[in-house]
Amino acid sequence: MKTAPATASGGRCRPPVAHRLRRRPCSSAARGGPSGFTLVELLIVAIVLSLLAAVAIPHFGNRSREAKQAAIDQNLAILNKAVELYYLNHGAYPGTLAEETSWEIFADQLTLPTARDGSPGESYGPYLRTDIPPNPLNGSELGTIGTMHFGQEQIYGWHFDPATGIVSAYGSDKELEFEPLPPEPKGDEPIPVP
Repeated sequence: MKTAPATASGGRCRPPVAHRLRRRPCSSAARGGPSGFTLVELLIVAIVLSLLAAVAIPHFGNRSREAKQAAIDQNLAILNKAVELYYLNHGAYPGTLAEETSWEIFADQLTLPTARDGSPGESYGPYLRTDIPPNPLNGSELGTIGTMHFGQEQIYGWHFDPATGIVSAYGSDKELEFEPLPPEPKGDEPIPVP
């Protein structure tokens, strides 16, 4: 039986020189040179990232605006339904039964229990479970009644028109179409049929 020749170090023999030349070359860091990416590689990565950002940022920016508009639409639907319920119980729109008309009276009549005449009481309401929600575009819970104050979008969030019974939003892209309730018939007047 043949055994491998022993070496001076007591280990196996070293492989032939031709085998050592076929090994993979060492990295530049192992050779003692600088390590890292080349300038061309860094430029390619920067270009790819800027192209992705140019495509993604406008897409997500529109989604944010669409989400805010959807929140406005939902808040307007809730507010207008509360106004309709108030009208059905009281025969008038909130904020119009008192001698003085203000947004605070309007909000109180929707969020607190009221009597038939709209004063604080326990017979009717509240028509909203919480306070008037803020307008998602500007964060304002304040509103106007009657004439809209254009140019005041940073101050006011909502507008109520007592002539039509419709709540609208300042800064909204569109107006929602709500049918106002017909006035209650007085006495022996016939009920209008739509």
